[in-house]
Amino acid sequence: MSVPSGACAFMSMRFLLAGYATAILAVMLSCAIAGRGVRRMRGLNWLMAALGSAFVGVVLIAARSHISNFFSIVVANVFIFGYYALLHQALADLLERDLRVRRLGLGLAVFLAGAFYLYGCHTDQLQVRIVIVCAVVAIQAGASLILVLGHEDEALRYQLRSVGSLLLAVLVFQVGRAIITLVWSPGSDFLQPNQLHAFMGFLYCILALAIVGAIIWLGVSLQQRELERLANTDALTGLLNRRAFDRIVKQELAGAMLEPESVCLVLLDLDYFKSINDTHGHQVGDEVIRQVGRLLGACTRSTDYVARYGGEEFAMLLTRINRPRAEAAAERLRCAISSISGLPEEIHTTASFGIAMNRAGENLHSFFARSDEALYLSKRSGRNRVQVHTGLLKPALVYTES
Repeated sequence: MSVPSGACAFMSMRFLLAGYATAILAVMLSCAIAGRGVRRMRGLNWLMAALGSAFVGVVLIAARSHISNFFSIVVANVFIFGYYALLHQALADLLERDLRVRRLGLGLAVFLAGAFYLYGCHTDQLQVRIVIVCAVVAIQAGASLILVLGHEDEALRYQLRSVGSLLLAVLVFQVGRAIITLVWSPGSDFLQPNQLHAFMGFLYCILALAIVGAIIWLGVSLQQRELERLANTDALTGLLNRRAFDRIVKQELAGAMLEPESVCLVLLDLDYFKSINDTHGHQVGDEVIRQVGRLLGACTRSTDYVARYGGEEFAMLLTRINRPRAEAAAERLRCAISSISGLPEEIHTTASFGIAMNRAGENLHSFFARSDEALYLSKRSGRNRVQVHTGLLKPALVYTES
C-alpha cells in the first residue's frame, strides 16, 4: 500500500522538527555543562536563552494540529524571532558592546514581532506569512552581521569571519526563500510542503544551529585569550609579568643570535621605594608602581616589551636598536619618571637604570646578569642614573636599600 506524497511530506516535516528540537536540547545541555566551569563564558546565558526560545518555537510549530493557530503560528514565530534577538544579545555580550547597542537590538526585535503580528497573523495565506517571516529573520541576521563586522580584532579574525559568514548566509537564504515562495507556492499547510520547501526548511535548521556553533567557538576563543592575558600580565600594572617577559627575551635572543648589539635589556628599580611603603603604606606604594608602569607602557614603541619584574623592579626589552639609541631612550625614561606629578602624598620618585646590549650567542641568564650588574652599579653610584654594561664592569657588591 503506497503512502500519499502529502502524508510523506507531513511525516518528514514532523521528523525534521523533532530532530531539530532534539539537537537544540543537546546543544543546550552542552552549554549548561560548559557553564559549570570555573570561569563562565560571556554571553552564555543569552545563548542558552536563545536556544530555549528556539526550542519552544519549534515545539509549538510541530503541535500545530493540536493547538490553536494563535499559539502555533503567532506565538511560535515570536519565539523563533526571539532566538535571533537573543543571539544578537549574546554576540553583543561576547564582543563587550555598550548597553545602547543591546537596547537597539531588543527594540528591533520587539518592532519586528509587532509587525509580524499585524501583517502575518491576520492572513490565512501561508505564502504571505513565510515571506514576512523571511523578512523579519533577514533583518535580524543583518543587524547581527553589522555588529560582528564592526568589531576589529586581528587575533580573532577567523572566528569573526565564521560568525559573519553564517549570518550573511542566513540573510541571503531568507531573501532567496522569500523569492522562491513568491514564485512557487508552498501550498496551504506548513507541515505538508512540497519537496523544495521541505528542503529549504532543512537548510534553515542547519544554518540556525551552525550559527550557535560559530558563536560558541568565538566565545571559547575569547575566553582562552583572556585566560592567557591573565597568565601573562601583572595584575597591578597590566604589564607583562616575569614569566611572560623571560619567554619573550629568550625568543628575541634566539632571533638575534647572529646580530650582536641589536637588542637591549633595561632593568630599572625605583629608588628608596621601601621608605615609601614604610612611611605611607602599601596602598600608596602600589599607586606609585601603577603610575610608573603606565608611564613605561606609554613611552615605549610597539616593538618593545615592558614588564613588572618583581616588587618595584621593571624590565624592558628594546628591539632593533643600537647602544646610543638605547642609552638615550633609557635617559628619557629616567627623566620622565623623575618628573611624574600627581603622586599620592606629593611623593617624588626616581629610578636607577642598568642596560646591556645582547652579545652573539648569549643566553637569558648572562643577559640578565650583565644588566643587573649595571643596575647595581647605578645604585651604588648615587641612584637616579643610567648605567650601561660595557663589558669592563667588575662584579658589583650587593647594595642595601635605605
